[in-house]
Amino acid sequence: MIFYFTGTGNSLWVANELSKELREEMKNIIDIKDKLFVEDKVIGIVCPTYMGDLPWIVKDRLLRLKINPDTYTFAILTSNVGKSGKSNDSADKIFCTIGSGLCSFFDISMPGNCIISSKKQNSRRLSAAPLTVKNIISDIRNRIENYKSKGVKVEDNFVEDSFFYKNKSLLRLSPIKNFRINKDCDGCGLCQKICPTNNITIKEKRAIHGNKCAACYACVHWCPKNATRVKIPILYSRFQYHHPDAKIDKGRISLERI
Repeated sequence: MIFYFTGTGNSLWVANELSKELREEMKNIIDIKDKLFVEDKVIGIVCPTYMGDLPWIVKDRLLRLKINPDTYTFAILTSNVGKSGKSNDSADKIFCTIGSGLCSFFDISMPGNCIISSKKQNSRRLSAAPLTVKNIISDIRNRIENYKSKGVKVEDNFVEDSFFYKNKSLLRLSPIKNFRINKDCDGCGLCQKICPTNNITIKEKRAIHGNKCAACYACVHWCPKNATRVKIPILYSRFQYHHPDAKIDKGRISLERI
């Protein structure tokens, strides 16, 4: 089973490549609502890294799982620079808590949802990604273990202490979750549908953001009017991005070619 979390479609694309080649089912981690025992022999997570760690929503959902102790586990993190900080240790803590330590960890450089990069840089990253994914698939197929589990379970407030957790961002990071909805917003509701934390409501044909933001920026990158902007000047005018194979289908991020 391959669980994924995506805002721009990058991680969905990676998860889909793995699913096809490894013949493993994939599931949007947002769809995990209750405790879930997963008997699969291979279980992985594919998601972006935020501030060098797993998104808090990914931590929250993964901790609802229970798996067998002999499960082969892996984590694949997409990021702008291809370096994912302490995400490997966070993933290991989660897997140790739910039944089995982390076996393998992989980084992939792909266009980021926040950090500014040029379209040329993004093109290079997208061009290099298929080969990187192919090599990762080979390692998973051969059950390569490139990470030595530390055997440590999650501590108290593991989720709550994450960057961007609801309204508890560090003061210097809070502006990154401060959105401005400009006059082009027509209240179409797409942002409300694709928000993974149900953080957006539509009132009087305007999008209103609450305090449960996961900082995935799906609302920024998928708005058909480009009406949702981050107030920070350097990010306010950045161009929208989503994976070239990604689309919106019935209010959910999916792929053009599956």
